[in-house]
Amino acid sequence: MWALYSTLRLTEEGGNEREALEVWRRLGLEDAFGEPKECKEIVKLADDMASTSDMWITNFSFAGVSEVFEHDQLYNMFNPKLSTRIRQLERQKLEDFLKRLADKLKNFATDPRKVYHALYALYEVEWAAHELPPSLADTRIPTHMLFDHAYATALTLNLLWPDGKVGGYAVLVDIPGIQQIVGSARKAGDFWAGSWMISAIIWLTLCPFVWELGADTLLKPSPRYNPYYHATLCAQLGNNLWSSFGNLYSSFHPGKSQNFNFELHHAVRQPVIPGTACLILPKVRSNGQKLEKSSLEREVREKFEKAFEFILTIASGEKAVSEEPYAAFFKLLSKASSTELDTKPVVKLFRIVRDNEPKA
Repeated sequence: MWALYSTLRLTEEGGNEREALEVWRRLGLEDAFGEPKECKEIVKLADDMASTSDMWITNFSFAGVSEVFEHDQLYNMFNPKLSTRIRQLERQKLEDFLKRLADKLKNFATDPRKVYHALYALYEVEWAAHELPPSLADTRIPTHMLFDHAYATALTLNLLWPDGKVGGYAVLVDIPGIQQIVGSARKAGDFWAGSWMISAIIWLTLCPFVWELGADTLLKPSPRYNPYYHATLCAQLGNNLWSSFGNLYSSFHPGKSQNFNFELHHAVRQPVIPGTACLILPKVRSNGQKLEKSSLEREVREKFEKAFEFILTIASGEKAVSEEPYAAFFKLLSKASSTELDTKPVVKLFRIVRDNEPKA
């Protein structure tokens, strides 16, 4: 995060590592994670691996050039005609940002998993909420922010953890025959129900892995600006986090001119999770136990099946689910009125999926 504030410095000595340690201290992360020095080497490896190909090419191409043009705007890589000028960061705004973020993280004291998830979900959202300027990952390549590189580095750590050697697993989760499910609809409610059911099942299959091993394991869909991740996290950690995300999503909503208030349960009403997802998992679990391929395949299938059963539980009108993270998701859905979440079409579509489920 230190790199986001360019030439501005929090310490008198300056220097990348000192600045990073100062941010770590101000956010109170040593209480949950201890000192970060022991992870220095593996983080450096992940940082190098996560560097995008265009950065490697640029380093090679301009190796003998003393001066390289530096951009002062962030360009939309899909439409370079759209850009945002990079402004100078003000010290007071940076101080306010760190204080607000530290106050939110303080609510979770020394629980490393809760602190990690809160930090991962909040720090880019809070940066934007404070209207702080974007910062380029490489000033020669004006399409990538430092946030992009930070998230890529965190994901790459899963391939290197814990010994610095490349390993781990790429896990693909897919619901076959999606078009058959959605195509069986006969009215608008059925179309919505089919799409929402697919989103919910995929998310509930991924959610236990994301909670245990971290949001950085999620390659597709991205956890960044992901309403399902944010809402489920708030249901697990407490609604006091939702103000940051609620303001974000309310600003995107067409009804914002009428002071629309984007509530927690609104976040899981829309089918935004695709029918195919991908996880990048490390070689070991959070408790240090080795993760074997055969047991992982079995675990993914079991969680997929459990997600199916959970959706049937909702559609059948049952009132309580106790097992996490399904209980948190159920809590979100239970706040929606019957007009907001009509589950009747889900029952019919669930049976279609079950009847057409491929045999092992």
